[in-house]
Amino acid sequence: MITATGNNFGAGTIQLKDFQNDKMIILNGRVPLDPSQADYEAASQLEIYVPDLMLPKSTTTAVFLHGLSWEKKYVTAVRSWIKNKNTIVLEKPPIFRRASDSPVLDFLCAYVPKGVRFDIQDMQLTTLAIADSTSESAQIHYQQCFITDNWVSLAIQLQGFRGENEGDPFSLRLTGLPSDLNIDVPFFFNSHTYSYPGSFEIPITIQGDQLSCAGVSGVHHSGGYTIETKVFIVR
Repeated sequence: MITATGNNFGAGTIQLKDFQNDKMIILNGRVPLDPSQADYEAASQLEIYVPDLMLPKSTTTAVFLHGLSWEKKYVTAVRSWIKNKNTIVLEKPPIFRRASDSPVLDFLCAYVPKGVRFDIQDMQLTTLAIADSTSESAQIHYQQCFITDNWVSLAIQLQGFRGENEGDPFSLRLTGLPSDLNIDVPFFFNSHTYSYPGSFEIPITIQGDQLSCAGVSGVHHSGGYTIETKVFIVR
């Protein structure tokens, strides 16, 4: 666990679950933002100050940004990178229009050195399968899941989760996922009929191989009813 030594945008204590070696840093954790803070308004980019990292700098990665706009949950991504061994940088994110709550950064990402290749022999490619789904039409449209002793990389597209009514909950098992996962992950989709300030968010809790969603509005606007995510999870 990393406890930040400070930041330049008026946030409180920041803690991020981490996996580190000299080839990769994976961070998990949520950081609330307060755009009304004077420090936030003055910052041209967001900086989080941390104890020495195992990478001196990195190429860019994506950090999720959650927000509530027009009474619906949205998610987008902002660029982030390791500036030096003590500074994690994020581009200053856009603020959702007509937002009714404060935005939240969600770290589910990996930082890697730019232009450096490494051996993937310790990364096990695992094929996942759907079981015990509340939707009879549920299927995996695309998947790529790597499982190691320390982390999981999950990129997946799921189809068939349109409920009879807006906001219907759903759940399923993804057999093949390790039993020790316990994390909230944003899935998302883009509307085929409307222009919004990001993607609709489907907040899903992963506990072991069980995925559950309490319900979300907007999925009826999804062409093909496909939801997806791409995350790195520290075990």
